[in-house]
Formats: sequence, C-alpha cells, structure tokens
Amino acid sequence: MQLDARRALLGAVVVSLVLTAALAILTLLLGDFGETEGRILLTTASISFYSLLCLPAGILLDAERRRPLAFASLALAVLGFLLALRLIWLTWDESGDPDWKSWLVVTVIALATTQAAGTESRRRGGDPVAVSRLALASHVSAAVAALLASIAIVDEVDDEGFLRALAAVVVGNVLLVALQPVVRRMGATVTQRVVCELEGGERVEREVAARDFAAAAERAIRELERSGRPVRGVERA
Repeated sequence: MQLDARRALLGAVVVSLVLTAALAILTLLLGDFGETEGRILLTTASISFYSLLCLPAGILLDAERRRPLAFASLALAVLGFLLALRLIWLTWDESGDPDWKSWLVVTVIALATTQAAGTESRRRGGDPVAVSRLALASHVSAAVAALLASIAIVDEVDDEGFLRALAAVVVGNVLLVALQPVVRRMGATVTQRVVCELEGGERVEREVAARDFAAAAERAIRELERSGRPVRGVERA
C-alpha cells in the first residue's frame, strides 16, 4: 500500500507537470489566453508544486522515520494547495489581504518543513557527528527564516534592516543544507569486516566502522597489537 501511494504521488507529479507544460505551449502557440485558461494553468502548476513538496514526507513515511515531521509536512502542503485553489477559483476577484497572506504564510512554513523532511530522509546511521549538527542547525535556521518571512508577510514589513536579516538567515540556511552532503562524503563511515591473522596462526575477525577497508584494517591491527597480539596478515571477511 505504501508503494502504491508513492507511485500515485509520483504519477500525480508527472501528470501535472506534463499538463502544465502542454497548456502553456498551446496557449503560446494559439495566442488565446483567457481567464479560464489562466486559472487552469495556475491549478496544474499548483498541483506540481505542492506534489513536489510532498515527496520528502513520502520518503520518510516509506522508511517509517520521523513520522510526526512527515505528517506535518504533508498536512501543510495539502493546506497550502487548498488555499491556492480557493484563491484561483473562488476569491480571485474578491480576495483581500487575509486570503493572500494566509496562503503565503502556510506555503512558507510548508517549504521549511519540506526542507527538514528532505534533510532527514537523507540521514544515514553512519553519518559523522558534524552532519547531525549541520542538520540540526539547518532545521533551526529554516524555522527562523519561516518565522521572519511570516512576520514580513503579515505585517507587510518594508524595513531594510529586517529584510536584510531575513536574507542573511536564508543564505545561511542554504549553506547549511549544501554542506551536509559534502561533510557526509568526507567523513561517512561504514562497517567493515576484517580478518587478522596473528603470528601464532590464530585468525581473528573484527567489525570496524571506517571510511574504507584500508582504514578499517589499520584500526584493527592497532587494536590487536596494543593488546600484545602481533598481526601477520589481514584480509577482507
């Protein structure tokens, strides 16, 4: 059932992207862009956008990890989509500031939770401690950015200092997210199985967490020789 749900979500993303592109191409070629066509185009674009926001949460649910975060991300994406549909089809000509502001605030928060879900979906058990710290910092910065952006939207802030602070937080958040795969690649460890042959002919098998087999072999040899057990040879298990 989880696999079918994920396929349905991916299918919705693909179909909406194709429909959006097809409608845009037809409109450009035919040169007839009325109000109805514009609303249909916005609707298909909204389906594509909010479906993409749901993907990281779907990955977390498939892996049965961070379920509260996944459900919160899905709920905010669905709410943002419903508010977008309301603006497009019901209150387009009569919408006021509360309609637009509520949609923008929900979408901003949905983006923050989607980023958090995406970050958590890429976490691995062998990640270095630095990756975990970067992930936590990115969650905090995303929450701060969403809070500041929501204040700017609701209060219609035009203070240059406030907007500069918001931009600085966003840039810092992007940096924190971009650094995680780099640090993960530099320091990620996996469990290596090493067989060491001692001078007396005894064979000892060890499981060592290291970046590669060479590092695991070195660590296993040092541990054995420090305990007074000289190593004559080493091989993969």
